[in-house]
Amino acid sequence: MIGFKHARQVNSNLDLNGPTISTQKTIELISDSETTFTVSPALPDGSTSIDLSTLTSDFTSFASSTIYDLTTNGSFTLTMELNGAAGGPGDSAENFGVGGKGGSVRGTVVFEEGEIYKLVIGSLGVKNGPAGAVGGGGASGGSDSSKTSPTKGGAGGSGGGFTGLFKGSVSQANALLIAGGGGGGSFESDPDDDNGFNPRRKAAGGSGGGTRGGLVQPLDGNLSGTGGGQTAGGSGGSSNEGGQAVNAGSNGSALQGGAGSGFNDTGGGGGGYFGGGGGGYQASTINGSGGGGSGFIATTTDIAFAYFNEAKNTGGGSVKIIESSVNSIDRKITGIATAAFPATQSSRNTNTGGISYNWYEVGVGALSDGTNVTGTASTILTLSKTNYSDDGRKFFLRADYSNSAYGSGLTPNAVNEPFDSGVITLSIPSSLSIYNQPESSTVSENISTTFNVDVASLNGLNSLFDFDWRIDGVSINTLDYLPSITRSVSNTDVSVLDQPGVPVNQRRSTLTLSSTTAALHKIDCVIFHPNTNPSSISTVEVNFDVTPPREIIQFERYDGALSTIADSGQRDIAAFGALSFRANANAQSRAISIWAPEQDVTVKITMGGGAGAERNSHKGGEGGVSVFKVTLKKGEEYQIKLGVNDTQGGGPRGGTNGGGGSAIIYNQARVIAVCGGGGGAGTNAGGGDGGGVQVAGENGDGTAGGPGGRTYSQGSLPSEGSFPTNTTGSQLSGCTIGQYWQDQGFSPCESMGLQKYRYADGRVFEDSAEIVRGYKSGTGHRNNGGNATGNQGGGGAGAMGGNGAVRNHSGGGGGSGYGAGDIELLSSFSLQTGTQLGGNDGVGFISIEAFRNPSFSNPDPYVPNIPPKGNETTLKTVTFTVTRTTTENVSVEFSRTNGVGPDKFIFGPNSGTFTTQIEKDSLYTISAQSNVDTRSLDTQNNTLTLTDADSNPGSIIITSDIGQFTTDTTWTANW
Repeated sequence: MIGFKHARQVNSNLDLNGPTISTQKTIELISDSETTFTVSPALPDGSTSIDLSTLTSDFTSFASSTIYDLTTNGSFTLTMELNGAAGGPGDSAENFGVGGKGGSVRGTVVFEEGEIYKLVIGSLGVKNGPAGAVGGGGASGGSDSSKTSPTKGGAGGSGGGFTGLFKGSVSQANALLIAGGGGGGSFESDPDDDNGFNPRRKAAGGSGGGTRGGLVQPLDGNLSGTGGGQTAGGSGGSSNEGGQAVNAGSNGSALQGGAGSGFNDTGGGGGGYFGGGGGGYQASTINGSGGGGSGFIATTTDIAFAYFNEAKNTGGGSVKIIESSVNSIDRKITGIATAAFPATQSSRNTNTGGISYNWYEVGVGALSDGTNVTGTASTILTLSKTNYSDDGRKFFLRADYSNSAYGSGLTPNAVNEPFDSGVITLSIPSSLSIYNQPESSTVSENISTTFNVDVASLNGLNSLFDFDWRIDGVSINTLDYLPSITRSVSNTDVSVLDQPGVPVNQRRSTLTLSSTTAALHKIDCVIFHPNTNPSSISTVEVNFDVTPPREIIQFERYDGALSTIADSGQRDIAAFGALSFRANANAQSRAISIWAPEQDVTVKITMGGGAGAERNSHKGGEGGVSVFKVTLKKGEEYQIKLGVNDTQGGGPRGGTNGGGGSAIIYNQARVIAVCGGGGGAGTNAGGGDGGGVQVAGENGDGTAGGPGGRTYSQGSLPSEGSFPTNTTGSQLSGCTIGQYWQDQGFSPCESMGLQKYRYADGRVFEDSAEIVRGYKSGTGHRNNGGNATGNQGGGGAGAMGGNGAVRNHSGGGGGSGYGAGDIELLSSFSLQTGTQLGGNDGVGFISIEAFRNPSFSNPDPYVPNIPPKGNETTLKTVTFTVTRTTTENVSVEFSRTNGVGPDKFIFGPNSGTFTTQIEKDSLYTISAQSNVDTRSLDTQNNTLTLTDADSNPGSIIITSDIGQFTTDTTWTANW
């Protein structure tokens, strides 16, 4: 605020000369209580106020288990971090679950002058804790007098209280920020079971959550309370396994955790926006823990910016005010004038004139009171909620002598009126904003990954930003104890569209990391600027999760019409099964690149050429099918072309009148495998089948069927082919010719090195990966089946295209297959040579699996894996997201018990996003797990949590975008 302390009244006799106005108090910016809180009750050091403008470090001097009234003495914004309290342990000696960790939320709050805010700092849960704790932690189950085995000293832990900020009274409607409390752990002590202690019959409490609280179940029963959500409290734990009697825990409710079942040693739910449910009890002495309370971020204008952090707090609730984060404050300007008369005038009783005031803004003029401006006609000018947009505004005070009546006239005016003060200029530091936060990354050893943060200052001085990246809380500038990690930082200016058509100049800092050792690290960045308020700000903390090299296959499918990526992703084929494609229905989106990003990967490929078109119930020839082994070299492009028959539009395709297209895989520019397409049917005869690798095409049916394409010996396909001549099929080019790259001076078989993908006309796909490429879009002579007319069938495409039929309503010949020296055919019981004539009656396909030698458990691993026709609808791609909170190697394996999909998929120990392809109604159940003490299922959010509860506790959390975890051991493709 800007203002004057008081006005001066001048009384005098008639002044024949008039008074002279002068300055008594020089105009200045003054400081009052506009950046202070009045606090009640007193803080632990006895003080009852906080002056935010004087903070030189983060302020944390609040007591837990306390509700404070914060009365604002001005309007401002302030950044705060709230941490919910942890739940109580189920015991202090043996066989108990620890309390869940308190949740965390950080946000910038808009405080209004004169408002009273309630700051609730949650109570730490305790063993055998009652209800009534600050922050709504639910009571534990048993008590020292009621539990089944008093000598053991258990009873379960009470829930931790939430920590929250409320505008006005404590209610959900008034909530601004809430960090959920952790659930209480449970305790198990049955004298008739394992000498009194069975670790499978207790559980740790669920952690306080972001939008939902956590949940941890005992291994022997689903009895724990679920986490609170955004619309309802967590359910109390209950079950009726084996027909045994059950005592349910209480449900969580608004701001209150549910109590654990009073019959035994269960945990209470954590407090939260909605509290977690209390643990239930089963007669076989299985005791559930409490669910975590949920967090909350208001979507009103009271919150400028906020986000949830990982739950980490193991103590009582806490609050941190971030140093130098106060902004948008009220400001005051003050100044006082006086009127002086000549010293010789001693009689002034009839002169009652005084001084009047008006504030002016330079370039604007006289001011009047309004929404954010008051005191314009007084000695105190108050400017409310100033921010950087007010920087540089100039103000001055104009004083005037208001003369008094005398006789029939007035006393004289001041001799120097109007009198203007000096000019004062507002100097208000810029705020800084994070536009893009870093994101978690999972990579293998020795592979680089990047973490980015984009930030901007309103003053435009983005070059003054300084970035201190931290690994596990330690600045990389002092990180000498982790020689396994290579790191570098680069800072650049970028312009990003903040709103459609509105570019914002930002400073981007990029941290590049690679590690020689598999481990989980936490990454964040502290950002500094010398001319902003706050002068520093922290990013969210994310994972740098390093894994041993995996059998990852990455892919891109290109949209030639839009010059962009139509689809992309990756598949860990060892953990999540085959990566399969059939020719896409959209002719502009059939080009596919795959590569191995982490290491050379030896794969088993099943590939099939496209079938020819059917006519008059006469079948087109089937595409040839082969199974072969090839090693995909790290970082090198493998281009896949999957054919269709010529009636389906686009290419690769066979000859006119139904010829089927081939399936081809290139290593950079060079063809390494071909499966021929089937010949098109004539009106009275079927088409010939296409050949698999090193198999000639079959002749078309009918008296004048087209001959099938001949073979080339392995590795002998000439580099340049030709287009068909009328009905005669032609040769596929062994390398790609592409006019654009030819114009750049590259020969057909030459690699171009690291490149993004380019279309035939040279257009670059900016969102494509930069890998070692040699494939040259354009001419490759893939559409090489012989053409037919009228009632005859066209030839199938292949290494050598089949001929089209010439008369008598006959079918076209099939295209031939081919293999270079890179591949090795794989024999199986069902396909002993690894290759065959025909076998595929749909469009072209490819299926890529991890190569495995025969074993006792899998004696025939090379069986052809042919994806169903209509692959995009029959097999859906499921995306699983795995979050990791522990350095322990927690993992679980699910095996298929019904349906179509990979035999198994494996989650953990690393985090990441993983895809697999599964048919509807397929069923998977847990077949193995490692370092898992408890499993918990959140059906509302389709989330399965597996927890290691030893001295280094932690969890992996799994969710899927489609399909559902129906129990804590089962996942179903129920779309």
